[in-house]
Amino acid sequence: MPGPHKLVAQWRSVDGGATATSAIDYNATDKRFGARWNIPVTPSMALGVWTIEVTMDGRPAGRHTFEIGDANVAVVTRRPLTHDEHYARLNKLFVILRRSGPDGVELEPAAGFVPAPKIGHVYTILPAIDATDTVRAVTTDGAPRALTHLVGANRRQQWAVLQGTPGW
Repeated sequence: MPGPHKLVAQWRSVDGGATATSAIDYNATDKRFGARWNIPVTPSMALGVWTIEVTMDGRPAGRHTFEIGDANVAVVTRRPLTHDEHYARLNKLFVILRRSGPDGVELEPAAGFVPAPKIGHVYTILPAIDATDTVRAVTTDGAPRALTHLVGANRRQQWAVLQGTPGW
């Protein structure tokens, strides 16, 4: 609910005792909102399952459990992509949508992207497919791909998902 709220987080250690409490006065501008708390992990902390319990205006609002352990974790570092590598990867995701209207006249191209080529879904904005009879996706290598049908759309949020050929 919009308006002022008091959010209180209580950390519970492995033995169930309360170890720390943190309060936030929050003025929500929308009915959906969230908060985040951090707990500093120190070498003297008890190992095991910890819990954070949150209340909002004195009423239970959520609980999350997590484990603090002392296992050695292998750190894997990866080399950042170069500009060329980054461009090449992103370029494979984008397609040009060639569209034609009900009278067969070619419309101005639109954009789409294919985050999972194995599935073949093409994501775009809803106005890109309004008043069109056919839509083809053209990949960066110039290969046209047929788009067979609308998988999903949301008129209010203005997005659409079209089904293309899997395995691009």
